[in-house]
Order: sequence, then structure tokens, then C-alpha cells
Amino acid sequence: MELFLDPMKLLLATAKDVLPVLGLLVLFQMVVLRKPLPRPGRIIFGFCLVLVGMACFLGGLDLALFPVGRTMALQLAKGAQSGGREIWAADGYTCLPFWSGFPPPSRSRR
Repeated sequence: MELFLDPMKLLLATAKDVLPVLGLLVLFQMVVLRKPLPRPGRIIFGFCLVLVGMACFLGGLDLALFPVGRTMALQLAKGAQSGGREIWAADGYTCLPFWSGFPPPSRSRR
């Protein structure tokens, strides 16, 4: 049952975060553009699909990426407590986004 309740909690939290954006878009459509919503059923269905997709994405981040960030933070804190002997971790984490932007060389020859 806990496995069922946790995704539902995540879905409700995502809906709480996305509903103001939807409200703003509907308000803009009705007040500024002065046009009714075209096909509201399809818009509601699409909104539900967006909620499910965002909840799955956030759940994946929580399972895969956040533990890595937590580990990196603990390593950096451990290095700061030991007098900076593990400063290589900070250097590596700083350079990682820089080097990830370089594409690998092409293997094809013209």
C-alpha cells in the first residue's frame, strides 16, 4: 500500500505546483485574448498527461540524481572537515559540467 500512496502523494504535489501555471494560462486566454478555450476536454486530458509525466520525471530524479548530489555534498563536507585534503572532489565536480559540454570526436573519415 505504501508503494501506491507515495506515487499518489508525488502526483498531488506536482498538481499543486502546476495548477497556478494552468490558471494563469486560462486567465490569459479568457481575459487578454477574449476567446473561449478550444476543446476543453482535450486540454484537461493533456494536462493530466503532463502531470503524470512530470511526476514520473521527479520520481526518477529522486531515485537516481538526488542521491548522487547528496554523496557529493557529503564528500565535500568531509574534505572541508579534514583540512582540505580531499579538495580534488571539489575540483572534479567543478570541471564536470565544463567537460560534459564537449562532444566526442567523430570516428567517421571523409
